[in-house]
Amino acid sequence: MQGQESFRGYIVTLPDGLAGGASARVALRAEDGVEYLITPKGMGLELAEHINAKVEVTGSVQRVEEAVFLTVRGYRVEDAFEDDWYDDDDR
Repeated sequence: MQGQESFRGYIVTLPDGLAGGASARVALRAEDGVEYLITPKGMGLELAEHINAKVEVTGSVQRVEEAVFLTVRGYRVEDAFEDDWYDDDDR
């Protein structure tokens, strides 16, 4: 598909207000050093379930002022955060 790019990195949460009024809640902190705000629609919504996971994401990029948005068309989890050994309820 034309305009599609692939990126690798980690899914991170965004503090409220960081997205400059946009509705993005998560971002891809990519290996190229750029933090791509994930557009919250389609497959981008699913990435909120993969916080801290290393992923490969395919999608289209749009720059708006200083923000870089990524509309996700596909993704693959490369290394998920395993919670077998980590459980907040074990305190």
